[in-house]
Formats: sequence, structure tokens, C-alpha cells
Amino acid sequence: SSYQKALDAEPENPTLLMSFAMLCLSLDRWEELETAARRVLELNPGEMLRATASAALIAALRSGGKFREGNRIGKLLLQEGASNFTRTIAYFEMAYNLEQMEEELDHALEYAQQALDLAPDELKQFPLAAKGWVHYKRKEYAQAVECLEKSNDLGSSPTTLTHLGMAFLAAGNEDKARGAFGEVQLEALVRNTLPPDSFAFQYTLSNGTRADCVLKLPEPTGLVAVDSKFPLENYHRMFAPEASEFERRAAQTDFRADLKKHIDAIASKYILPNETSDGAVMFVPAESVFAEIH
Repeated sequence: SSYQKALDAEPENPTLLMSFAMLCLSLDRWEELETAARRVLELNPGEMLRATASAALIAALRSGGKFREGNRIGKLLLQEGASNFTRTIAYFEMAYNLEQMEEELDHALEYAQQALDLAPDELKQFPLAAKGWVHYKRKEYAQAVECLEKSNDLGSSPTTLTHLGMAFLAAGNEDKARGAFGEVQLEALVRNTLPPDSFAFQYTLSNGTRADCVLKLPEPTGLVAVDSKFPLENYHRMFAPEASEFERRAAQTDFRADLKKHIDAIASKYILPNETSDGAVMFVPAESVFAEIH
């Protein structure tokens, strides 16, 4: 590969090694990630590169269930690091590992909060996500929802959306849980289908409305907003086993009204002259629902 050729030419280049490690992380190639991250650390790089390599190494160890070894590296990073960036990474990784072990959740919450307090604005979504999931493990579902929603607002990810959906379910809010899971489906579909520069998630339009996703298509189509928050409550009522025929028909009528209301809302929020396309997309989360619409 091109990376291997570059590494053969410059085997002692920590920046190149770290770039290769991040590629391995994105591909879940854990053994290669661990080897590359350890090699970066052996070269005694600057603090930011050392913190990034340590985080990559902890992730590789976590994939193999080596949580305690990962936290030893996190504590060493705390001792050696002076910057808020380094300390944020250390506290975040240790909180994540304790949460995964489901041990010392009080300490995990403390670590997540310390990471959040230290994190620069561009990194706050990560400790917020960790703190939210620790709250979930502690069965503090309202706090979990609050943290995970804030994290998702700062930067969406499939993991955070899945955790948010689970927190909504645990808190008894099934409608919002379905919305979060719909966003997970949408994000997976878009990421697996389109090139990275042709879409954006949680995109804010000029009217202040935030679209779940926008597709950046060639002109004359341009920007197309996609909404994933499909109303499903009355759809489920239509097929409830205990429902009478009258109740099913009433639910069907309500479902049609929900659908029209949702379409009108999408049109009013996401179709803006001279900014977006003259159409928007309503994401339907299941083929059975799509069939019912038609």
C-alpha cells in the first residue's frame, strides 16, 4: 500500500505512523493499530501527538477487553501531560473504560465530568457522550438523555444516536427513541452510499432550523434537506393486536393526518428560496411503513 511504502522510506516518522494508526482505527484493524501506536510512543513525540497515540493505544486495548491496562496508560498520561487537551483525553478514555467494565461508576462519572470541564469546545461532544452513557449505566435516565442530546447537537455519531435512543426508551419516551433510531438508520445509509463531501448531519439552515441531514448535490439541485423524525405512534396503533376494527380505522385516519402534517412541516422548515432545493426528503424508517403510505 502507499502507506507501507511511505513507512518503509521513513520508519521513524511519528506523524506518518500516527496517520497510519488512525487509518487502522477507522478500519477496526486493532493489532496493527496497537503496534503503530506503541511505536509512536517509543519515538517520544510532542505532547499532542503523544496524547493522540495514547488514546489510539487505549482504544486498541479496549477492543481486546484490556480495560485496566488502558487505564494505566490513561493515568500515566495524566501524570505526564500538562495541556487541557492531554488531560481531556486521559479522563475521557478512563471514564469510557470504567463504563465498559460497569465498575466504579462513581469514578467513571467523575472522570467524564473532569474531561468535560477541561475540554475545548470542539471536543466537548465526546465527554458529554461518555457522561451520558455513564448516567445510563447508573440508571439515571433523565441525566443520560440530557447529556446525550447535548453531545448529539454538537456532533452526531451512530454510537451516540444509538445510546440516545436507548436512554429515551429507558426514560419511557418511545416516540423520541424511534426518532433517534431513525437517525441511526439514515446516517448509516448515507455514509455507506455517498462520498464524505456530499452530505452533512445536523446542518443548521439560515432560518435556524437544524436538518437531520443535508445532501450536497450538483446544481441545479443543490442542497437537499432530509428529515428522519417520522411519526409512528398511530401506525403502531393500526396494527396493535388488541385493537378493535373501529380503533384500527381511527388510527389509520390519524396516521394519514400525521403524515400530511409532517409533510407540511418539512416543507415549511427545510425548503428555503435561494438556499435549498425546491424539494426536501422525508426519510421513512421501514419498508412496511413505506408500503402503508402507498
